[in-house]
Amino acid sequence: MTNLYDVVTKSWGSAKSNQLILDAIYDVFSAKKKSSIFFHAEGMKDDIISSGVAGEIIFADFAPYNRDVWGELISIIFAYSIRTGIDLTSDPNFNNWIRGNGDRLNKMINEGACSSYWNRAPAEFIGIIEAGFITGVSNPEVIFKARFHRNKTSYKSQFDIELLRAIARRSTTGMIQSVEDQDFGSRLSHPIRGEIFASLASVGCLTKKAARKIRSDSSEEASEIGIKAIADNITKFKNAAEVLSQVMDTRHTNSAIYLARTIPREYLPFMAVCQNQAVRELVVNRMQEGNNV
Repeated sequence: MTNLYDVVTKSWGSAKSNQLILDAIYDVFSAKKKSSIFFHAEGMKDDIISSGVAGEIIFADFAPYNRDVWGELISIIFAYSIRTGIDLTSDPNFNNWIRGNGDRLNKMINEGACSSYWNRAPAEFIGIIEAGFITGVSNPEVIFKARFHRNKTSYKSQFDIELLRAIARRSTTGMIQSVEDQDFGSRLSHPIRGEIFASLASVGCLTKKAARKIRSDSSEEASEIGIKAIADNITKFKNAAEVLSQVMDTRHTNSAIYLARTIPREYLPFMAVCQNQAVRELVVNRMQEGNNV
C-alpha cells in the first residue's frame, strides 16, 4: 500500500505536509461540540499519541509552524496526556523537545515572558507547567517563590490557580513556610492567599500553625476558600483531627455551616466550640442521625 504521507510530501514538500498534519491534529485536540469532528475526537486523540504521530510531527520542531499555535498545541496535548494517564515522557522526541526548550519554558513560567500564557485563562496551558515539572527543567519551589513571594494583585487568573495546584502536587515546603511567615497577609492579596490555602488542602498538607492562619485570615473570602477546601479533602490529611481542631471555631458563619454539613460525623464534637446557634443545631441533628443509624 502506498504511504499517503510519502506521496503528499513528495508532491508538496515536507514543510507543507507537516503543516497540514499539524493543522489536522490541532483541529482534533481543540475540537468543540459545534464541530462534527467532536464526536470522534476523543478516540482520535488517543490514536494520535499512541501511534507516535505526536512525537514525530509535533515534537520534532523542524517545520516553520506558527510558533504560538505550535506551543499551544503541545500544551494541550500534554495536558490531555496527564488527564488520561498517557506517559509522554517515554517518547524520545518529546524528551528531546523538552531539553531543547527548557530555557524557554522556564522563562514563560518564571517571568511571564509570553503574555498570552499569563493573561489568558485556558486550563490547557497547565500542560506547559506540567511538562517543565515532570521532566525536571523547572523547579516548583523556585517558581513558587518567584511568582508568589509577593503578589498584591486582586485578580487571580486560571493560570495562577493551576500553577499553584501543580506546585502543591510536587512540593509544599515553600507554600507552608510562606503561610506561616508573619508577613504572609501583607505580602499577598486575599484572592492569592485563598488559592494557596486551597492548594495545600487539595493535597492534604497543612501544619497546625498553617491551619490556624487559615482560620484567622483577615479576609472572610480567603478563609472560607481554605476551610471549605479542608472539608472537601479531609480524607487526604494524616493529621485530620489536628487540622480541623484549628478551624472549627471560625467566626465566619458560612464556613462554620459548611463544616457542620460536610465533615465526617466523628469530627463533629470539635464544633461544640461554635457560638452560632444555627451551626450547633446542624451539628446536633447530624450527630443524632448517626446515633439512629
